[in-house]
Amino acid sequence: MNLGNYTEIMKILLTIHHNLNPNAGAPGLTWRLSQEDQKLGHEVEYYSFDNLPQKLPEMVEWMLFPEFLASHLLALSQKQAVDVIDASTGDAWVWAKLRRTDNSPVLVTRSHGLKHIMHLENLEETRLGNLNLSWKYPLYHEGF
Repeated sequence: MNLGNYTEIMKILLTIHHNLNPNAGAPGLTWRLSQEDQKLGHEVEYYSFDNLPQKLPEMVEWMLFPEFLASHLLALSQKQAVDVIDASTGDAWVWAKLRRTDNSPVLVTRSHGLKHIMHLENLEETRLGNLNLSWKYPLYHEGF
């Protein structure tokens, strides 16, 4: 596939580590991107918290989303059922480490660009005594 030639119809999977909601921040951006891809004639699917097993605690969804997504992507890759994975920040890192073939889908990652600003604001609010961050916060936002 020649990605520089947009006359080809691509199968695109968009990921977001939230429930898909066209009216909410990052999920809304993901939905809007899919609308533009579809206008160009591409086939679009989503993988979000909506695809995870029901009744998982929210923290488990956040922690294990990359693993659930990796399992889904490995299955799709084996069937060559997707050409492009358009993943929100951090979603596809497990799959990217596991993929082994040159025929793997193209991986594109995106960020709304505000995570680092939110993190700095959280640290400042904590310093000022206005916010108490969980001991788990540094594991996700500064460490692992």
